[in-house]
Amino acid sequence: QLRQAIGVDISEYPTGHLAPAVAREGFQSLASAPMLIGERLVGAVNVGRRWRQAFSDQELALLQSVSTQMAISYDRARLLRELERRAWELGLLHSVANAASQSPEMKGLLETTLKAVTKSLTFEARGGIFVMDGEKQELVLTAHQGLSPEFVESEQRVAVGECLCGLAARTGEVLFSGGSTLNHRHTRMGLGEPHGHVIVP
Repeated sequence: QLRQAIGVDISEYPTGHLAPAVAREGFQSLASAPMLIGERLVGAVNVGRRWRQAFSDQELALLQSVSTQMAISYDRARLLRELERRAWELGLLHSVANAASQSPEMKGLLETTLKAVTKSLTFEARGGIFVMDGEKQELVLTAHQGLSPEFVESEQRVAVGECLCGLAARTGEVLFSGGSTLNHRHTRMGLGEPHGHVIVP
């Protein structure tokens, strides 16, 4: 397995789904260098010429050097994104824990937690938390925010397996729906208007 920059003539280019696109662009000579972090491949840098001229050893060495620096920069950016995501997650958990400590009763706890979650996730400030009624196999809307009284009344109970909330409860999977009117799983239209959902069991 090659771990350094190589140059090829178009006549030597490997066959595959990219070959026609390369030919259409008119490239005659091509070079590629792996983006490596140690032994880990994170990408590749590709360049080409529209005339036939082999890439020299110095050009390939330069391309490999540039590719290695790009790999290092890419990896640093990836690590920074991971740190930022982790810091955001910890901040959200702190907000939820803080909200929980202020509301000892279940209903107050769920309502305060819901507010903290919607604020931290920059969602529209409306949503609900259902609690499972195991005996009747139904979800009971126990806490809500930004929902109309009509919606709360009509969606007070949802059977397990019914609509998106019930489906998430039955499967234990997080569900996302970008458009209620386009999703066949969305069988209850309590909000009366197009909307999206993120449902976490």
